[in-house]
Amino acid sequence: MVRDAAIDPLSWLGNYVEVYVDNDPVWDELIKVEPEKRNEFLQKNAWRMPIAVRADVSSGLKLTAFLAAARAFVDQTAPDMTRWEALKYKDQPYVKIAPTERAIGDQEHLEKAGVYYAVSGKSLVVTLSEDLLKRSIDRQLARDEAKAKGRKPPAPKRPWLAKNVAFQADRKLVDVVAGLSRREYQIAMQMRAWGNIPILNEWKHRYPDQDPAKLHPRFWQTELICPGGGRYVWNDQWQTMQSTVYGHPGQPKEGPPAPPVIQSIKAGNFGLSFEEQGLRARVSLER
Repeated sequence: MVRDAAIDPLSWLGNYVEVYVDNDPVWDELIKVEPEKRNEFLQKNAWRMPIAVRADVSSGLKLTAFLAAARAFVDQTAPDMTRWEALKYKDQPYVKIAPTERAIGDQEHLEKAGVYYAVSGKSLVVTLSEDLLKRSIDRQLARDEAKAKGRKPPAPKRPWLAKNVAFQADRKLVDVVAGLSRREYQIAMQMRAWGNIPILNEWKHRYPDQDPAKLHPRFWQTELICPGGGRYVWNDQWQTMQSTVYGHPGQPKEGPPAPPVIQSIKAGNFGLSFEEQGLRARVSLER
């Protein structure tokens, strides 16, 4: 776009760029949607996704010039396809870039779509969610107020574990991932649990007075383990062995939405640092 320019268009960029995801009711709504309808839900609600990019700003003046050039480039490349609107929240300005009627056409789900950004001398925040942007402004106002009153800003709950790349997540991420992959995970674990049932039934028929799960290792030196952490017991009504967690094919049980070890995690902290002789990776999990 600017290969002939004599300046660096990203000279306004400071020391870091971060991507973050906010807690939001939309995640609970997404979990409840049937897997085959999730793409449709995401298409219609993309404008609500609470995901943002926040960049550190070293020069507010250079950033202003960059944004003005970017807007001119968009208007020149695709005229009358976007609408730029200056808005305010708690006297703090921000901008909404929305598609025009010409750009929307017959795609009604784009009527509420937009890109929002807020600029200050310290940061640039870009997101598809106006609610997230407002929460970002609230947090910045709280920091500014604390600084004005001579108070130190609150320390982060967890320190960054690396100098170059870092990632932190709390329990909400585990719940969302588990909820989205619940059906696929449960089906896979049911198949694994039920795969042990035929041989256990054979042991039960040959040695009805003994526990098949304890008998199997005597012959094969291998213990049959239920992937859900349960046990294998006899179901007298169905005349078959079953998992206490996943049941059996004739009477299935859903089981847990995620592996027990994952469900016990409250937060995760990950980091990657580039060093002279290679990389240093650090991981911290809270249970």
